[in-house]
Formats: sequence, structure tokens, C-alpha cells
Amino acid sequence: MPNLYEILGVQIFAEQKDIKKAFKKLAVRYHPDKNPNNPEAEELFKQINQAYQILSDPTKKSLYDQTLMYGNIQPETTSYQSYTPPYTATETVYKKEKPAHHLSNWQASIFALLIVIYMFFLVDSVTSFYSRVRYHQALGAYKNASYHEADELISSAVSADSSYARARYLKGLLALRFRYPQDAAHQFTQAIENSEVYHPEYYLKRGEAYQQLRNLGSVHLAVQDYQQVLKTEGDSIKIYDKMMRLYLQVGNFDSTRLAYEFLHRKTGFTDRNILWTLAREADYIDQLEKALTYYAEVISLNPNDFNPYVERAKIYATKLNDFTKACEDWQKAKSLNPEVRDDILEFFCEYEVENTL
Repeated sequence: MPNLYEILGVQIFAEQKDIKKAFKKLAVRYHPDKNPNNPEAEELFKQINQAYQILSDPTKKSLYDQTLMYGNIQPETTSYQSYTPPYTATETVYKKEKPAHHLSNWQASIFALLIVIYMFFLVDSVTSFYSRVRYHQALGAYKNASYHEADELISSAVSADSSYARARYLKGLLALRFRYPQDAAHQFTQAIENSEVYHPEYYLKRGEAYQQLRNLGSVHLAVQDYQQVLKTEGDSIKIYDKMMRLYLQVGNFDSTRLAYEFLHRKTGFTDRNILWTLAREADYIDQLEKALTYYAEVISLNPNDFNPYVERAKIYATKLNDFTKACEDWQKAKSLNPEVRDDILEFFCEYEVENTL
């Protein structure tokens, strides 16, 4: 009986795109609607459909390919007509037969066990080899930005050997690209658990997957992974930047401030949006010196923006009772935007002007 690849007329271990193309062509040719009252065409159509159902499913195809590789599908035997040579007179020689050697029960058991162990290692080595071949094919497709093709190939690799850490890691990268952070986190976890050596990039990418889940529990897991990387990578600027934005995302402003100050001290890093958020938060919890410092940095990054002048003027007027500085900032804000209005600052500054007069 021909194997499933022969039924579809493709090469053994053909790719999905070739299988799909062959199936469509044969299905049209042998469809019962185009071959009425033709039982042979109907039977061929059934075989074609059954073959495609198996080979189009990555998991089923992988198992079937393994079956082919193990040799469990035997080729058809060819029958030969028996041949009887003509009679020739021969001298009859009587030989004493040797007694047959029979294995004892325990010997047979050990022999059977050895066969099972051998087959186990044989199967394991074959699946491991197949998985690694698929992984390198998937890696090539990934580098060429053929992400869907890479996903099909890496799925076959993981199906053949679920403990192959590199395949799990690449599958996680693809899940991140396809915006499936939950699956990506699972794949990176499997890569970590099945890896014999420490790979900081596995923890880093799992942290990114947790961060994309955007819930409090996953944020804590992301922080743990980033901290794990920091233990081996030292004061990594990249990691501190990720952690700073992660803390900012969940409203942990103390940790955001510490990470920001570390980056600013190490690299001179500045980010106006983060500074603005930190200034507003410091103002809200009455850390006024920090708030004034952050507003000053925001102003230095964009002196033509009237908003930080307004917010700093409010701190001077309502919390520090320094009406001189408050009015200086208020006048600056109004010079940048004449339409700006604030009743409190207008009141204090008019009162300040009257007192000076």
C-alpha cells in the first residue's frame, strides 16, 4: 500500500505548502461531482482526503513522519513464482542433527528488556535528530522574517522533542511577535526548565512576556525575572530601563524614581514624560523638593512649555507660601500662553502686586 505522501504525489516529508497544493489539485480532479458513477475515482478521493487530514496537522504529520523513519511501514513484498529445479540424483548423506539451543525464561526476559531499551534509545535519538533539523530550518525562516513558516517548523520540532530548550525559546519569540504573551511566557518557562546551563536571555524574554500581560501578578513575576538577570549581568542599563517603565506602568512611583535616578546618574538619561509623571506624583504626596527638582528638569528639556511653570507656581503659592516665585512662574506661563487661566494664581498674584505697591 502506498504511503500518504505517495497518495498525494509529493516527496516524502514534503512541506505543508507542497502538501496543500497537491491536495487541492487532486481533490478537484477526483471529486465525485466531476466523476459521477465512477467508484474508482470516489475511492481515490477518499484516500486523498484521509491523507491530507493527517499530513495537514503538524502533530499528526510529525508522528507519521517518525513512523516512516522508524521503518514500521514496510514496502510491499513482491511475489515470485516458485521454481523447482529438475530432479537430479544425489547421494543421500545422513548427518547427526545438533540439539536446538533454547533460552531460559530469565535469559529471554533479559534479552527482551535489552531490545526494549535499545529501541527506546533509538527512537529517542531519531526524534531528537528530527527536532534539531526542524529547529535549524525554523531559525533560518525566522531570520528571513518568514514568521508563519518558522512557526510551523518550530511546532514540529517541539512536537518531536518537547524538552529541546532552544526550540522552546524560539517558539516563545514567535509567540511574542504574534502578541500571545501568555503562550510566550509558557514557552520561555519550558526553555528555562529544560536548559542545562543558565541563559539570561531566557529570563529577560520571559520578563517581557509577563510585562505584556499587564496585570499585577505578572508584573511581580516580570520584576523577579529582571532581577535574576541583574544578578549575572550587573548594572545593566537595558534592564533598569525595562524595570523603570514596568514600575511606572503599575504606579510604583518610588521604584520608578529610583530606577530613573540610577539611569540618569549612569548615562545622563532623561525622559520628559517620566519626569512629568514623577513631578506630579511627588507634588501629590507632598515631596515638594523633589517635585520642584523634577519640574525644573522638565522645563530645561522644553523651556517653551507653559504647563510646568503653572504647576510649579501652584506649589510655591499654595504649599510653600512663596508668592514671589509663584508669580514669577505664573507670569512666565502667561507669556508663553496668554490664554492660560487659573483663578487661584490670579488671586495670589494680584494680591502680591497690590502689596508691593
